[in-house]
Amino acid sequence: MALDFLDGLKGKVLDLAQIELIKHSYELQEKNLLQLERQCELLEKENKRLHNILQEKENQIKDLLKSVRKDDEFTIYEGLAFKKGDDGKFQPLAYCPNCHSVMSDPGHTLRRKFGLVCPKCKYMSGRARALPEILAKELDKKSK
Repeated sequence: MALDFLDGLKGKVLDLAQIELIKHSYELQEKNLLQLERQCELLEKENKRLHNILQEKENQIKDLLKSVRKDDEFTIYEGLAFKKGDDGKFQPLAYCPNCHSVMSDPGHTLRRKFGLVCPKCKYMSGRARALPEILAKELDKKSK
């Protein structure tokens, strides 16, 4: 009979232990959930930061591609850049090899002792042995 009483008590104690275990498990899960939410917030912030960096890099790549394409339009000859016109011949204009600004106009070439100067970036071409018009014609002959 005493054993029957202990058996009944044993079942109740096990139920209480199970309840305590379930409570503890629930508390751990709540803590784990809070940690996961914090980690998620941090990951979202990091994701935004990385996305911004990616956008900046993509913009840099686009700018670099534009500059490469722009450089392909010009041929550097004797310290000056020349561009082909629609007719396929080099234009008689000298461009700055750095910023591609016009350095001279036909008939209005301003030459100094040291050559042409870019009005925008102040690049100095050095003394050219001929006028840009003549250099453009030479390039036409060389490109044939």
